[in-house]
Amino acid sequence: MKATKYLMMAAAAMMIAACSSNELDSAASGADSMIALDIMPMVQGQTRAEQITTANIDVITVEVNGTFCKVNGDIVTNPVLALTNNGSSWTYTYDNGTVSGTGPLYWPKGATTTDVTFSAYTRAAGAVDESTEQTDIVGGWATKTFNGKDNPGAVAIELKHAVSKMQFKARVVGETADPVKVKIDIREVAIRQMGYAATYAIPTATEAKGVLTLATNADPAKKDIVIESSSKGTFIAQNTSDASATTNLGSIFMVPQTIAAADKQDLTAGTWTKSYISILAQIRIEQSDGEPRLFPAGPNATDASYAWIALPLPEGFTGMQPHKKYVFTLNFSADALGKVDRNQYPTYTDDDDDPENDPDPEVDPDDIVPDEDEGKDIAAPDFITKPVSITVNVYDFENGDDDNKELNMPNS
Repeated sequence: MKATKYLMMAAAAMMIAACSSNELDSAASGADSMIALDIMPMVQGQTRAEQITTANIDVITVEVNGTFCKVNGDIVTNPVLALTNNGSSWTYTYDNGTVSGTGPLYWPKGATTTDVTFSAYTRAAGAVDESTEQTDIVGGWATKTFNGKDNPGAVAIELKHAVSKMQFKARVVGETADPVKVKIDIREVAIRQMGYAATYAIPTATEAKGVLTLATNADPAKKDIVIESSSKGTFIAQNTSDASATTNLGSIFMVPQTIAAADKQDLTAGTWTKSYISILAQIRIEQSDGEPRLFPAGPNATDASYAWIALPLPEGFTGMQPHKKYVFTLNFSADALGKVDRNQYPTYTDDDDDPENDPDPEVDPDDIVPDEDEGKDIAAPDFITKPVSITVNVYDFENGDDDNKELNMPNS
C-alpha cells in the first residue's frame, strides 16, 4: 500500500525546461556535470541475529515526493524507489505508475529551491501479524533541499525499528548442598494474552520511528505466540558453579503495546485474562536414588510427556515500546517452579517421528494434567513454593547492549 502522493502539477510543469536537453547536460558532456540522486540508508543499532541492521539489510522501498529527470531529459514525478544493497553502495529501480526504469535519476538543473521528502521502509503500510511473519520492521523519513545547481549530496535516511523484541533465557539456581536439585527441559515458550496483530503506518515526519497500533478488532482468541526453544531436548541442570550462566531459549518480535501483567494470584483456575509467560516443559529432580520426573505428574503422564507451566510476569512490567529489546531471564529453583497452565492449550509428547513436535489431536490434556491441577503450584517435595523469579533487562536497538537497564525487580 503506497503513501499518498502529492503531485504538485504546477511544480512539475516548471521542471519541464529543467529536464530538457538545453538545460540538462548530456551524459557525455563531462563527469559530475549531472547530479544523480543518491540515497544512503542507515539502520541504527548493533548486529544481532534476526534483527535488521545496516550490515544485513538488502532491500528498501523509498517513496519520494519530488520531481527528477531521466538521462534523456524526461520527467519522473513522485517515484517509488526499490533500493538494493550492493555492499559498498545502493542501486535502485524506480516506478511512478507511468514511468519505470533503472536508476540513476537526476536532480533537475535550474530548478527553484525546493524540499524533497523521502519515506523509507522495509514493509509497506498495512496489517502486521507477528505470529506468522516474525520479521523486524524498520522505517524512516528524510528531507533534502536542492537549489537547482549545487550537489545536495546523498540523502541519508535513518531507519529505526518499529517493533519490539522479546528474548527468553532460563537457568536453574541452587547450591550443592540442596537435597533436591532441579533439571528442566523447555521445549517451547509462549506469550499468552498479548496482541500480535497491528497496523503499520509509514513514517512521515523526521522524528517518527514507525508506528504500530493494535487493531481495534483484534481477536482475543488469537493473542498467543508460541516459539520452539533452541534448547529443546536438553535438560538445563541446576548450576552450582556459575550463578550467572543462562541457556538461551529463543527470541520473538512483538507489537509494541501496553499490557496488564499477571502476577501469581492471577494465574489461578478460571482467571487467565492477563498477560503471562508459559513454557512447555518437563521437570526432573536429582537426588541420591535417581532422577524421577516431577512434572507433568498426572495419572497418565509418562517420561515422554511434556505440559505447559504458567509463569507470572515481573511486577511493574506494563508493556513494550518500539525499538526496545526485552530479555526475560527465568530463574528456576526447587522452590520456584511456576504453576500448571490452563488445559485448553495442547499437551505434547516427545515423538521422534515428528520434528515439529506438533500436538496430537487425539491426546486429551486431562490424560497428562488433570483439570483440578490447573492453577496449582508445581512444588518439589518438602519445599515451600513461590513464583519463579523473572528478571527483565531492556536494551535499546539504537544504542546497543551497553545502554541496558533493568526494568524491574524479580516478582518473588
